[in-house]
Amino acid sequence: DLDRTMNDKCWLTANPAVDMLAPIGQGQSMLIVDGELGRKRGFIYDIAQGIHINRKGEHLQSVFVVEDKTNLEEVLKGDEMLRSSVVVYPDRNSTDLEANKLLATFIGCSLAEMYRDSGRNSLLVLPEFVLFHNVWRRGQRLAAAYVEKQRNTIPEALFSPGADRGDVRKFYSSLVQRAAKLNEKNGNGSMTMLQALGDKSFSIEDTEKVENKVEIDNKEQKEYSLTDFENPLEFGLADLARIQALVDRGISLTLENLEKIGIQQPGYRIANDHTATANSVVLNTDEKKKYWGLVGPLQTVSSLRQHSEELKSLSDGHLCVQRPVSKRLSIDIRDTQEALSHFAIDPRNSLTRIGIGTNINDIRDTRPVALRKAIGGLRLHLIELLDIDPSKGKLPNRAIAWTHFFTEEEGNMASLELEVCVGFSISRGYFDGERELCLLEDGTKSVFASAIVSEISVDMVENIQSGKVKEAELDSFVKFVLEKCVSKI
Repeated sequence: DLDRTMNDKCWLTANPAVDMLAPIGQGQSMLIVDGELGRKRGFIYDIAQGIHINRKGEHLQSVFVVEDKTNLEEVLKGDEMLRSSVVVYPDRNSTDLEANKLLATFIGCSLAEMYRDSGRNSLLVLPEFVLFHNVWRRGQRLAAAYVEKQRNTIPEALFSPGADRGDVRKFYSSLVQRAAKLNEKNGNGSMTMLQALGDKSFSIEDTEKVENKVEIDNKEQKEYSLTDFENPLEFGLADLARIQALVDRGISLTLENLEKIGIQQPGYRIANDHTATANSVVLNTDEKKKYWGLVGPLQTVSSLRQHSEELKSLSDGHLCVQRPVSKRLSIDIRDTQEALSHFAIDPRNSLTRIGIGTNINDIRDTRPVALRKAIGGLRLHLIELLDIDPSKGKLPNRAIAWTHFFTEEEGNMASLELEVCVGFSISRGYFDGERELCLLEDGTKSVFASAIVSEISVDMVENIQSGKVKEAELDSFVKFVLEKCVSKI
């Protein structure tokens, strides 16, 4: 698009894990994959609030599309956020609530685009994606009913699972590709989009079927035979070839071994996925409707998975939110998985595609200059730290230090200068010792973080925010604060 330009800045979210590992660029569409969307205040609103707090004088107009106007003050915390926000919600007394929710969404999009086209920065926060999935599925069923009435049959080429993939992509493209940053000729405005995607948004009935079936087979460690995989509605020729390869090597067909080659247990797809095809068997119309998901609950495991994967591929990135049961980390932690589970976002599955789709030579790191200088290639550094055999001892203290800093503290916001100073200290190994490491417990609320906030000068803050801070200056400051904290132990 000639009106658009490349993202060259990111919005700071006040969440160290997001800002350092998967920054949200101005004009970017980002999915927030959150398994606890039922809370009054989801992670997506924490991110929006962090962007408002850290925007540093830049005008930002937010548009929130919500399903219910209740608890708005709980969702939109802070007077500044309330003053610069517009809230769009559907009429819950409407005869067709889902249609009104969709209408509210596109009204919100139009408002955010209006702010963008007038040269301002806008932030659009959308409701959970299941709304769009349900609208699509309703339309698909209406179309299937019309075609069946006209032709007395339901064509596989139009309605079998996956046949509508291109149309699904167009449906979501009309939404997510509105996010953009305009060039100077068109006013330099931007529209950033955040959308929630619940990773546990299966229907309760389907989820219970999957969990119960897998749990039973795990306990029994059942071993299958080749005859169990003869149902053509579940297993194609490629699947059978992989299963045969296991048998030829003398490997038993247990659930554990099947999962390693991407094969589900017999009966799983029929009971849960509704994705069985009818390529090699003849089905009557009622059977087609059942297997293709044209009857029964709108939300099936397979359709939700298909739509969410298409949405992920169209968006500019996604953050996989984690919510650990225990915030407190053990000093002698040995398990890499346990350490990673305490991160606010899953670094293995969260990503950002800022700059992708344009000239590869122009792809740039949008994080603030000071943050780039402080932490460098953090993802590679984390891989090296966490790639360790638990039997050989506990994780390095530096890995534990990063874990402390990336643990989510609900309601706590980290400034850019705090992220830079703590990130610089950890990456330089200043918390590799046992005494120093205890100063970083509680992450952004730790003794060291509090000391940084109280000791940092106005000049240092300005230099960090402008990117002019020198490494020697930063090194001298964090060493001074660290020595002062250690002396009080």
